[in-house]
Amino acid sequence: VQTCALPIWMRGDTIAVRDEETRGVLRAAVIGGCWLGMALVAGGCAEREPPFDVEKQITLLRGADEEGRWEALTNLRDAGAAGAPAVDTLRELLRGTRDEVLQSEIARALAGIGGTAAPAVPELTPLLASSDAWVRNTAAQALGTIGAAAVPALPKLVALAKDPDPDTAESRSEE
Repeated sequence: VQTCALPIWMRGDTIAVRDEETRGVLRAAVIGGCWLGMALVAGGCAEREPPFDVEKQITLLRGADEEGRWEALTNLRDAGAAGAPAVDTLRELLRGTRDEVLQSEIARALAGIGGTAAPAVPELTPLLASSDAWVRNTAAQALGTIGAAAVPALPKLVALAKDPDPDTAESRSEE
């Protein structure tokens, strides 16, 4: 892979920042907190990121590899609406687990997917009554990002304003 670059004087760290406009990577050399120069990996000589492969994420979710499952949950959370085809698989996983960490990570993935995760409202709503505050919080966040389709969960969301966990109560009063 060829890289286009401007000369950079470096004696410190290099910070990589995703440049969404060019879909390249902007690298800024920083020494003692001062910006000294930059290089842009973009245009015809850019290293392009492959398109998001939601089918691969679904395969990882359904697989036996636990590490792959966690990777897929993180990828789906970060993918936004592009993760929508995985909603049914996430719903199946949510129905099939009592693991609170897994429940909260699935809720976080659904929150990242946003409004297109609306079919998961029936699976997310019972999590609002979980004994685990983090599960309640992440489920409420997911329902909040789903928006109007989460109206059936509204009475349980309103009840969370009195939640014994201050973070859960505070985050519900802000929505």
